[in-house]
Amino acid sequence: MNICVPTSGFRNKINCLLLILAVGFISYCKVTKENSKTPVYIRSITIEGSHIYAISGNRLFDIDQKSGEIRQFKSEYFYQSYSISAGPDGEKYISTDKGIYAFVDEKWIEIPGFPGHHAEDIVLNKKNNKELWLTGYNIGYDILGHMISKPVGPIKFDGQKFTLYDPIPPTDRKISIVFDRSGNLWYSNGKRLAKYDGEKWEIFDSSNSDLAEIEYICSLGSDILGNIWIGGCEADEIIKFNGLGTKIYQKSKLNISPEEQRRVDHILSDNSGNIWFSFCNAWDCLIGKFDGSNRWVIYKEENFRFYIYDLAIDDDGNIWIGGGGDYFGGLIKYDGEKWTHYEISVSSGQIDKYLYEVKPYQMKYYEINQEN
Repeated sequence: MNICVPTSGFRNKINCLLLILAVGFISYCKVTKENSKTPVYIRSITIEGSHIYAISGNRLFDIDQKSGEIRQFKSEYFYQSYSISAGPDGEKYISTDKGIYAFVDEKWIEIPGFPGHHAEDIVLNKKNNKELWLTGYNIGYDILGHMISKPVGPIKFDGQKFTLYDPIPPTDRKISIVFDRSGNLWYSNGKRLAKYDGEKWEIFDSSNSDLAEIEYICSLGSDILGNIWIGGCEADEIIKFNGLGTKIYQKSKLNISPEEQRRVDHILSDNSGNIWFSFCNAWDCLIGKFDGSNRWVIYKEENFRFYIYDLAIDDDGNIWIGGGGDYFGGLIKYDGEKWTHYEISVSSGQIDKYLYEVKPYQMKYYEINQEN
């Protein structure tokens, strides 16, 4: 059936043409919408054997590398998730905007008593599998009614109760925690550094080490030799600290311009002694690998914006990256030679219909030698 039959007269022909164009545009929009994919940003990752567990919003994804199967579990109890950690008995602990939840036997269980409004980082002490350590925030309002947040932590959870520690007075800066290979907890209040050996706290400053107060600490990491790595925010320095002395590396010598205002958001050590970093600003991220001596490799996505929310390493030494960006969502794996994109997206705006695809991926890189 013809939807438009031109009759005589210029106006009728124009009206007919406009109708044809309108119908064509509507059909195009319908097809485009049906074929559209919205990327799912991955906020945090934890790994157990061949299973990659990733969180996004109020959902947990379980990706089995061997079978290629992906499953997703939705929570009705919280809206945003920030960090995930595997527990000692296979349970998963997730920090959220509503406190701490455990995921056990495909059920969500609230862990009451968290001393903060919402939780942020959550880390398992692998030397003592019964301990989880966390950071968080309290939310309040100033006299003008503006919402303000104050960091809380570090916080220990022993499976029964939460214990809040206060080795260094908190600031308005981000709290960072990391365990070294000996099971010591390292904690930063954003400006200073402290270590907890399970019994007592030791605070490091210029009185007992080469480490002075730092302008703004964004991240902490540890390597296989026991060194602690300190990533700055505004500062140009990346600091390696052995408990007494320091070694300084500079972002600006890695062709990372100060004008880019890149923070060191993540620091991760692999079993070969390489140290991995994410260098992020407000709109995208770079990935850096340092061999522990003087060779740096900087990886960059040049085709679209790409933001990193988490880095993790599996038992085979593969690096996993959780994040998202323009037309991009899911996970990226790097096995030392090739990159693989585990794409997770939503089809046609249907929040319960997920698309999953594994495909090759490319990343540009350049190498730099920085004097040791």
